[in-house]
Amino acid sequence: MPRISVIVPCYNYGRFLSECLESLFAQTFRDFEVLVVDDGSEDYTREAVRNFPAARYFYQEHHGISSARNRGLREAGGECIAFLDADDLWLPDKLEKQAAYLDAHPECNLVFTRMENFYDGDPALLTETALRLLNTAEPLYLPSACIRSVLFQSYGGFREELPHGEDTEWVMRAGVCGEDLGNLLEEVLYRRRIHGGNITLTHNPNSAREYLKIAAAAIHSARKLKRTPEKPSAGRT
Repeated sequence: MPRISVIVPCYNYGRFLSECLESLFAQTFRDFEVLVVDDGSEDYTREAVRNFPAARYFYQEHHGISSARNRGLREAGGECIAFLDADDLWLPDKLEKQAAYLDAHPECNLVFTRMENFYDGDPALLTETALRLLNTAEPLYLPSACIRSVLFQSYGGFREELPHGEDTEWVMRAGVCGEDLGNLLEEVLYRRRIHGGNITLTHNPNSAREYLKIAAAAIHSARKLKRTPEKPSAGRT
């Protein structure tokens, strides 16, 4: 069983996927598996994955990023889970530093890193919304996290009916259920690509109204749990 399962959901991002996977396989930490979930892509995503024979490839009809992440969770065998969006990049020592942190803090069940945005597009097409996003660094950005897999067993996966904000909802849900969200490596180890087609740009989930909707969904999810689970202990699988 690998220490960490890395789930890469992809929908028509074949043009970015090779660079994404290169950053993943350049990790200094080696005890991980890679699961690419192709959510019904109509581009050359499948061909891009073939250049990385160590990656496990799963295809499904297009149902959205929550469904793709949940498929990855069902297939994953690692003690911990990490997510890497197909248009983004990791720094080489991301997993090494997060695994070391979890080893040193057995009471911790998820640890985030700092993230930074970079623009990949025509500067003349840089909109005010994209510029604002470029200057936003989210401290609890789920794709930057390394998470003990027991949390998904206890709190469930991603809500597939949400059109966006599903990652924020899951983090909030974990917090409502009692998880410590304050474990953060003060280093930029995750790089988010801003290219004009990001869901964050097209749906504007950072607006106050959208944020309140996501928060309400997280509270509702937590209340729907059959019981408040015993706080998962480190090392449980």
